[in-house]
Amino acid sequence: LMAAVVIWAAANGDRCADEEFLVCTDPARLVLALGPTAILLLGAVGAFVQTYRVWRSGGTWPIWHGTGWGLMILTLVYGTISSGGSVTG
Repeated sequence: LMAAVVIWAAANGDRCADEEFLVCTDPARLVLALGPTAILLLGAVGAFVQTYRVWRSGGTWPIWHGTGWGLMILTLVYGTISSGGSVTG
């Protein structure tokens, strides 16, 4: 998704010629900020669901639990970094 937004922005490169970053329009920045964040969040929730399912069946659940927390941390880090300039005021 992130690569698609960058390619989409490169097609409109004439509007972003004076900008520091290739993605200069607000819709493109919003998609670049929210798209991967939503995918990481869905992965974290899915890992926590899998943790519960494996725990209920008596399997080795800490692996899934750690994966869920790792994805949750990545979600928060990516969301925080990508929102640091996504909307100009």
